Amino acid sequence: HMEDSADEAVLTHPQGQLPHHPLSMRALRAERHRYLFIPEFQRHIVWGPWKCRALVESILGGDYIPPLVGWQTFTEDGESQWSLIDGFQRLTAALRFMDGEYKTWTANQKRAIEPNSDAPTEPGKYFEYLSPKARNHFLDYQFTIVRVQNKSPRQRVTYFKRIQNQEPLSAAEDLKAEATYSKVGLAVRCIK
Repeated sequence: HMEDSADEAVLTHPQGQLPHHPLSMRALRAERHRYLFIPEFQRHIVWGPWKCRALVESILGGDYIPPLVGWQTFTEDGESQWSLIDGFQRLTAALRFMDGEYKTWTANQKRAIEPNSDAPTEPGKYFEYLSPKARNHFLDYQFTIVRVQNKSPRQRVTYFKRIQNQEPLSAAEDLKAEATYSKVGLAVRCIK
């Protein structure tokens, strides 16, 4: 049973800033159960290997990645859990890479997608075969989760739609999402 943090006292933040929560890839890997609660309105996994590889290359290159957006709930034991409004694709792409589902870009793959870019950081490697330096750099990389507070379930759906530019998945994306979600078999629970 989970209680929604929207019922908690609100902190006042200067200039409308919301509190954030740092999330290293190391913590995500060790505590994935705290970050994979999927609200009903959230898309399942829709990113294919190309987008996932681009994210991994950005992490390995130390590039800025926009914050995730979510709300925090707590179990009866007081354990914090997160439901994401924005960033689920980024979060699962990182997990899928650490789980060995896909390799980093090869030089040819990256050149085909980003013709004028530099060579990939660690070309054609699964996570477990990255150099120790690259693996530790990846594990130490931090996402930021911006915590949304005092939003009703309806307001969260509206916020999600705004972020997605009011565009639902196409029929093809929806089928792909369901197939990928079933294939990966993530142990997640929908929050209603």
